[in-house]
Amino acid sequence: MSSVQWNLDPLEVTNLDIIQISIIPEALDKHQSTNDKRLLALSHSLAYKRIPAFFLQKSPTYSSFPTENSVVMVFDLNRAFNPDDLFNWCEYHRWNWIVTGPFQDALYDDFQRALNVVSYYEFERLKPLYFSSFLLFPGSDSISDPFLYQKIPIRRETTLCIRTSMQGSLDFIIDYRQPVEAGSYILVPPYEHPFYVVSSSDVTISMRSIDKSIINIDIQSTLFVLITHPCVILSKFFVIESSTNKFPQNIPSKFDQDDYQMISNMNGNEEPGFDPVNFHDYTSEDIDNYLMSIFVENDTATSKTTEEIFETTVIEYPELTVDQILSQIVHDRAERKSILKCLGNGTLPSKRVPLNLAVSTFLSFFRFDFGFGDVKPPFHAQSLITGSTCTYERLGIPDILINHSGTLMSTPAASVVDQWEEQRYQPISGPKSGHFVVFCQSSIEASSARSFFVQFCNIYKQMNFGSLTPFPHDEAFHFVLYEEMPNTILSFFNKNPLSQFQQHPVLSFIVGPPIYDKHFLPPSIISYVRPELIQTSSESEMRTLAFVVYSRIRNLKPCPYGMIAISPKDIAILFFGYRYQPPFLLKRQQKSMTFHIAWDERTKMSAWIDDIGSILHVIPNTDFSRINGLLNDAKAMIGIEMKFTLSILAEGISADLHKEITDVFHDTLDNMTLFAVSPAPTVQVLFKEQFDDDAVIFAPNEQFLQSESGSEYIKPYSTCYVVAHTLPAYSISLYSNDVWKPGDSVVFEYAKQMSHLSWLSVKPGSEVRTISYPPHICALLRKTAAPVRRVSRYEFLRSLERI
Repeated sequence: MSSVQWNLDPLEVTNLDIIQISIIPEALDKHQSTNDKRLLALSHSLAYKRIPAFFLQKSPTYSSFPTENSVVMVFDLNRAFNPDDLFNWCEYHRWNWIVTGPFQDALYDDFQRALNVVSYYEFERLKPLYFSSFLLFPGSDSISDPFLYQKIPIRRETTLCIRTSMQGSLDFIIDYRQPVEAGSYILVPPYEHPFYVVSSSDVTISMRSIDKSIINIDIQSTLFVLITHPCVILSKFFVIESSTNKFPQNIPSKFDQDDYQMISNMNGNEEPGFDPVNFHDYTSEDIDNYLMSIFVENDTATSKTTEEIFETTVIEYPELTVDQILSQIVHDRAERKSILKCLGNGTLPSKRVPLNLAVSTFLSFFRFDFGFGDVKPPFHAQSLITGSTCTYERLGIPDILINHSGTLMSTPAASVVDQWEEQRYQPISGPKSGHFVVFCQSSIEASSARSFFVQFCNIYKQMNFGSLTPFPHDEAFHFVLYEEMPNTILSFFNKNPLSQFQQHPVLSFIVGPPIYDKHFLPPSIISYVRPELIQTSSESEMRTLAFVVYSRIRNLKPCPYGMIAISPKDIAILFFGYRYQPPFLLKRQQKSMTFHIAWDERTKMSAWIDDIGSILHVIPNTDFSRINGLLNDAKAMIGIEMKFTLSILAEGISADLHKEITDVFHDTLDNMTLFAVSPAPTVQVLFKEQFDDDAVIFAPNEQFLQSESGSEYIKPYSTCYVVAHTLPAYSISLYSNDVWKPGDSVVFEYAKQMSHLSWLSVKPGSEVRTISYPPHICALLRKTAAPVRRVSRYEFLRSLERI
């Protein structure tokens, strides 16, 4: 085994004091914004002293002392909090949190944000931009390229640990000062989610937030970051559910005018209209004399006394600014300047909006439209990581089977694409032909679009995938406004009805942004092409599209080993019916057949794949009883030795779920192995040697998301992390005991099978493979609207998909 450094801090904590600070009732200001700013400033003053603290507008769900008033949550990681340092207008409650208690997303979220504030002051010299849940370090003399930075708390069996995640290779322009094109995406500190640009002038930008609010910012006085190559599905998060393409022109904003001013002045470039008053420089006698000079007339003719004036006069105190509040809380000038630079005018931290991945209508081994980011921290920033060392073992690159001039041939998966045309390989599943129809945005030149698809069809045929021809019964090219595209497509297929699976399927190509509308369900295989690639695409990108299209076409295959009658049972359709298949397969290593099943607890959807990749099928609404019935049907129908693996899409399995599985599958347990498999977006590695295959790291099980049921996970028999140089990591945990094999051996063998199946996603122009996840896990992620946080810490990173 070799050693590798990964991003796990050696710190381990089993319990932690949490302190909730609020303002005593008699000290509350009638202006709630003043109360909020006071506590916000207090949280930053604590973070400046390296005490993790975060402001909330009310107590969190995990608090033992609920209140609707704003609070500061302190996570006393280093036992540095001293209540004697609090002000007399504060009250606090303290309790000890045990790590092995119930896992709550809200607690880990707030702790992560508190660590983020500490990180800002720790690295202030590098001038990071502060966002609520991450930092953005701009390029400088010491840092060549910008990168994102996060400290992420995780539960590692019975201890709390911290992983440091960094993302480089960003497509950002920081502190952009020019008008922005409508449809662009920008980041505005301190908001962690991006904004969609509705319109822009020389002076202002009108933008939409993730929660669909419309706000305006001043270009010259607001620091913002332009995302030049956003994630391809980012538009999904800004679409109104009731309308496919039209964004609202005027939505009641959750931001008032004061919020707008806060955003406009976040970078602190504008000077305040009045000099801030440092109240601690004055005595109470000075203030009394000042008030007397205003309200007491010196005119001897007046008959009013001072007492009468105060009885009839109401003094309206203005809302305090952040600068004024800081002057009361922080006496050190340098500290006050540092905090004020981060807070600006006191914009409150943004709230995280739950986001979900787009649901794919048609699967493909060669497509995963999401930006996962880098698994390797940027080289120039690796000194900021406090990591640890572990050992790993490589899994190797498999040989795959291909049709070479009618002969079954085995070749290394890493080189098959480069040799495809030279060796005149043919898809092992045979050719897949069909007709196509194209729907283009009206702004695209018709001649360019037609030329693109003529060339694409030639490449598809040249790769021996089959033949694609224009739809013969109607016009094959349609040029319409993007807003009208959904209705145009649905009208086309209403006029030209299709059966779901026909001998020559009709493929639809949409040249434009993806359409995210649950009511948009055309009876055709949909593939999207980015408009800018119609004139600029390379041959490699067209070949990539050919792989995607081929794997999405599902032809009826009733004769795997000769003509048979198709059974009406689901399992027969699974084996011999319509299947997603790549143009090559793995070579079966054993005489027995293994069926791999993945299951999602939230949607009860299951995905099925065999050990060579010849079957990939998704079945909705499958409880364990139905899965067990399908397995028994398979054994009865095939009549050969079969083994099964059941993988739950999660970091672990709860005791209740484990009991349900063992009760239902009691007759199958001898031939079935139970796992929990989940993407691990918090894991990053720094390999010293270069290689293309995956590696496994055996380590304790980690949890970074709350379980679907809210129950606690039981301890697995063994856990490993499958990691690679350029592709995202995932975890595998074993939950069934094999008395004849050690747990690590069972997990290693399964990890090797999953890694080798992922090599069926090799295609032109990619990082060797499309994705490192096993195909049936990818299928669940793409079909179940999985939470974005399960696969990535950011929703705006660039996708590797180029077409």
